[in-house]
Amino acid sequence: MGQFSSLGPTGVWKMNPSAKGIGISCISMALISLVVAIYYNVIMAYTLIYFFSSMQKTLPWTVCEDEWLPLGCVEQSTQRLDYCSMNITQLLTDNKACRCFLNGTDSILSDQGFNGTNVTYQGDVPVPVAQLYFDKTVMNKADDFYPDTGNPQWKLALCLLLSWIVVVLCLVRGIKSSGKVIVYFTATFPYVILLILLIRGATLDGAIDGVKYFLIPEWSKLADLKVWVAAAGQMFFSLSVSFGGIIMFGSYNKFSNNVYGDALLIAVMDLVTSIIAGFVIFTTFGGLAKKTGRLQVSEVARGGYGLAFVAYPEALSNLPLPQLWSVLFFFMLFTLGLDSEFALLETVLTCIQDEFPKLRKYKSHMCIGLGVICFFMALPCITPTGDYIAGLMDSYGADFSVLCVATCECVFVLWVYGE
Repeated sequence: MGQFSSLGPTGVWKMNPSAKGIGISCISMALISLVVAIYYNVIMAYTLIYFFSSMQKTLPWTVCEDEWLPLGCVEQSTQRLDYCSMNITQLLTDNKACRCFLNGTDSILSDQGFNGTNVTYQGDVPVPVAQLYFDKTVMNKADDFYPDTGNPQWKLALCLLLSWIVVVLCLVRGIKSSGKVIVYFTATFPYVILLILLIRGATLDGAIDGVKYFLIPEWSKLADLKVWVAAAGQMFFSLSVSFGGIIMFGSYNKFSNNVYGDALLIAVMDLVTSIIAGFVIFTTFGGLAKKTGRLQVSEVARGGYGLAFVAYPEALSNLPLPQLWSVLFFFMLFTLGLDSEFALLETVLTCIQDEFPKLRKYKSHMCIGLGVICFFMALPCITPTGDYIAGLMDSYGADFSVLCVATCECVFVLWVYGE
């Protein structure tokens, strides 16, 4: 659509004015891209915090602060142990470790040969220091959304500003300059880092356990609707379907370009990249689970923010020269985020220019102005309640809404324009 018309997500709907008139597809794409661009750069600010923190002599997510100890802080992921019961017969039958009632192993249990264990954490649940570092230091996360959002975190604000400056500078001269940045660096550098991390992860003791967990499916999960929803969401995000970016980039293609071949190449490379990244992540998790002794890979792995900012940083901290691996990993995440930000912000700019062609000569001014506006709109996302705000933006601004836009696209293109 973009290549055929040489127009962006708004202008392309000249082929079906009814779709544009009711604002279902064209305006929605621009708004979705804007919402995602705002909170996605907050995540990039997180990566910058970790990137700069990785340069310290001691990684800050490896040492428990005194105030975190009552929260159950542990410097290494630890299995949660229940307190020992006094049913000696059952204890001997189960032959499992349990948590002692006292500071020392109970003498009765010891005489019976049962494995009573002292724990290294306070409270009932061990909490990895990497989790507390992310919640307490990076986000300063509030326990609830109410009653006050609080003030923006100054370190996050500076990283957010730096991230927006980089994005704007790359886009200020237009799609041609940003395209060179993407092709020559941001789209190739992550593969170099992934290859390095893959080789390192494959050499870890226990890596094969992580690979098995990654490759062997749990067939019962196919009956869970949430799994299919998550899979669909991942495909929409990774391929940028219905975000407007594909139409926007396609509008810069030559009219005779083999767009079908491009689509196949993108889909295949997306699959290959996901598989490579999966091996990188789970070989490292397998090594971490093996080192802890009692934990399974499923207990080490986490989803969402926990994967990039809790589980993987902890796993990297167990490698030789952890600062080096952490710097490489978070710099890779930042460059990956730049690719997405380029597409999202350029989509919004293209939509505005297609609607108001006279503004095209002010592209640089528009880019800077939009970057400034987005920076200030993102400030609520870096307050103590910012995680809840970003979650709302993700759920209601760029999750189910994308599926609705995709459905409307199919209807208006195939069943209206196609007729």
